[in-house]
Amino acid sequence: MFETPDDIYRSYQKFLRTKEYQRVYRCLERLLKEFPDDAQLLEDMVGLTIIFWKKLDTGKPSLIRLAKIRSYWLDNMLLSKVEVELGNIEKAKEYLK
Repeated sequence: MFETPDDIYRSYQKFLRTKEYQRVYRCLERLLKEFPDDAQLLEDMVGLTIIFWKKLDTGKPSLIRLAKIRSYWLDNMLLSKVEVELGNIEKAKEYLK
């Protein structure tokens, strides 16, 4: 069955309400394939994977993409923190330059 981005987004919202986070993740993945530079979707992916699940490697690509399109210092600080927690001290320093 073909689902439009609107259908996927409605499913995403439903799964958020029902706290079905694996399904939320799959919806976000699908939406980001359609809209790879959507800052809100990227923020939601970072929030789910890094903040909520603590899956740093899973969320890092979204955080890098978000930092590139927004270039906020906060994103770079979070990227640095992720690298430190992954044990990549030198890489962490690069984000703070």
